[in-house]
Amino acid sequence: MTMARAMHDRDFGFMNYQFDHRALFTALSRDEHLGIYWKDKDRRFVGANRTFLTYYGTSYERLIGRTEEEMGWLKKDDNVDRDEKMVLEKGRSVNGEIQERYVGGEIRTITISKVPMKDGKEIIGLVGWFSDISKLQNEVTGFREDAMTDSLTGLLNRRGFDAAAETFLRGLVDKAVFMELDVNNFKLVNDIYGHDTGDMVLKKIASELRAFAEVRGGIAARNGGDEYQCILPLTNVLFGDLRQFAEKMYSIVWQGKTCSCSISMGCALFPAQGDNLPDLARKADKAMYHAKLARRSHFAIYTNKMDEEKRDQLGFNIRDVVDGIPCPLVIYGADHMGRIYLMNREMAKLIGIQKPEESRGMSIRDLVHPDDFRLLEDELMDQLAHGSSSDPAAFCVRCHIKGTDLGWREVLHIGKLVENELFGKVLFATLYEA
Repeated sequence: MTMARAMHDRDFGFMNYQFDHRALFTALSRDEHLGIYWKDKDRRFVGANRTFLTYYGTSYERLIGRTEEEMGWLKKDDNVDRDEKMVLEKGRSVNGEIQERYVGGEIRTITISKVPMKDGKEIIGLVGWFSDISKLQNEVTGFREDAMTDSLTGLLNRRGFDAAAETFLRGLVDKAVFMELDVNNFKLVNDIYGHDTGDMVLKKIASELRAFAEVRGGIAARNGGDEYQCILPLTNVLFGDLRQFAEKMYSIVWQGKTCSCSISMGCALFPAQGDNLPDLARKADKAMYHAKLARRSHFAIYTNKMDEEKRDQLGFNIRDVVDGIPCPLVIYGADHMGRIYLMNREMAKLIGIQKPEESRGMSIRDLVHPDDFRLLEDELMDQLAHGSSSDPAAFCVRCHIKGTDLGWREVLHIGKLVENELFGKVLFATLYEA
């Protein structure tokens, strides 16, 4: 008896319908999505639908009487023989199992099901069907990679780094250095230049960190915001290299001008100062903020004394501070251009703009009356000429500022010259209506 004839109408519940198993058999054979095939008890092909033949690029004549091993579609470690014996000898089914096949010279992923074919109680073969899910698998793999990767910089993200670093510490190295880094004054970069420029800075530092880590056999990641993490084999790195990396300036060109940033780095040693990621990260973070507070260097290695240091003065970001000042505040370049780098909300109200960010590209020259600006410039030049002190005194100039009604408002301009590592000499000025 053939396998087709072994499928009785009653097996499919067709007793009350006007079509029989032949109609079902024809429909399945023509299905364009499922590859369907039949095998005898010796696991040799006795039939297949057109989708099956097209998928494997074979013919009915080549297929019949051969096993999958003889067709060359199986990988060496496949358990198809075992699975099909379970179906043929014990009458069990295989449902939606994910397997791989060689198809057209490449490995494809399929989901496959198999059921025993019976004539009465006797198993005379099996029927199998499959669907190719390679595209779906590739998409899933892509989603997993995306879930482990920072979309802006291409580095590992926090989740990806934790997984990679655990493997790194447990199986690849005996000693390592864990690094925590962040960008100094990054909020200021965003406030002055905008977030697109901030993103350029983040990508620049990420690129340098990736190269630094890869050449030393390490792993680098962006932890979020302007924070990065890195882990290196201790045998492949000199602390002088770490210090040099931490103390260099990272520059990008923005609208024809160079924007330079620095970083702070803290390090903790594995396993001497911690034998797990959370402990290493906590200690490296303390070392990084020690370097940031000390200001003498942007690099530090964790010591026990750092546990006693307080970080209260870092509890506010720059926008909290400047917007909390109850008088107009403006920071601008101490040169003939007088470019405005930052202002607070009170200053924005004074000059009639909605948000402080709207001051990007403006100059103090745009706001101060031309006659008064010469007085301001003379005072500033005097400060530059004689201000050799590291903490110069503030100076006061009475001037007129363009107000909200396009008229001139008389104010006292109290300014102080400051050396900033990012922008050079700048002037911090508060204004009080006279």
